[in-house]
Amino acid sequence: MASAHAAAARSVLLVEDEAPLRTIIGRNLEQHGYRLTAVASVRDAIAQMAAPRPEVIILDINLPDGTGWEIMRWLRTVDAHPAVIVYSAVPPSRKRVAEFHPDAVLMKPFPMDCLLDLVATVGRAERQDALVAERNV
Repeated sequence: MASAHAAAARSVLLVEDEAPLRTIIGRNLEQHGYRLTAVASVRDAIAQMAAPRPEVIILDINLPDGTGWEIMRWLRTVDAHPAVIVYSAVPPSRKRVAEFHPDAVLMKPFPMDCLLDLVATVGRAERQDALVAERNV
């Protein structure tokens, strides 16, 4: 059943190493009409982004084989610009947030409706227009 959260079936990559949390978030996203791919590691996340790339990435910072910041660094090397929502149980440093500019930052635990609202709104036309303007400078 799709809701107002998903205007269209957007592709979402969920990167979360804790299986129960990955299942809960994944089910909620799918119930709201999102096309979901869920992985548990940096390696698997990068492999999933070979093509086509997701429109939105929901990214845990602490992963078993590295950090979400490594994924964001990799995205820069391939000139990819999906919307990125990062979350963590530990507040991310201001330095990292300033360096990588995620579209949103959430702290665990977070209300599921908050995450769904963010997925529905990040990466929309305003963001794409800004990226086009940035490239034309």
